[in-house]
Amino acid sequence: DIIASKVMDAWCKMMFRDNFVHGDLHPGNILVDVSDPHKPKVTLIDVGLCQMMSRMESKKADNLMSSLVEWNPAMTAETLLGMGTNQTGAMVESFKRDLVKLFSCYDPAIYSSNDIVFEVQDHTFRTLRDNYVTMDAPYCSLLFNTMVTQTLVTALNPDYNMILHTAPWLVTEGHMSQQLVVNTVKSFL
Repeated sequence: DIIASKVMDAWCKMMFRDNFVHGDLHPGNILVDVSDPHKPKVTLIDVGLCQMMSRMESKKADNLMSSLVEWNPAMTAETLLGMGTNQTGAMVESFKRDLVKLFSCYDPAIYSSNDIVFEVQDHTFRTLRDNYVTMDAPYCSLLFNTMVTQTLVTALNPDYNMILHTAPWLVTEGHMSQQLVVNTVKSFL
């Protein structure tokens, strides 16, 4: 749990405080120093492909994570649609309906968090593709980055709850209200 938590802290700091996306995030670019097993340190390396997020990109990244913490398919759909500058060929209403249907299939109170995250990520990518929703490059990097982080954290601890770990970061960085997070956490219990 300690190393998974440290990896998530590094990812959350990168995303929500420093406003950048690592362009080549994978386990080989995450160093974990366990010389003190009680206080491991995580360092992200190979930052040549990192990109700073603009204020708008950062806001959309915050909204996407908030929509997942809140388990809000309408907000997720609007955020994902806003991540592409040209949605003229997208089947917008179908995409929104498909996300509502997807979210309704996974009750966070029944399934473990990681089951939900993997299934929702997989089905969301499929839903984006099936409905011709486009995404601009920075957002593709963001989604890939999130997927790699989830995979790594799950490999470290299959029961780790990435969604609940993200919520306090969103609050402390001013992206969500504390009461909303309290209510959200209660819904997962």
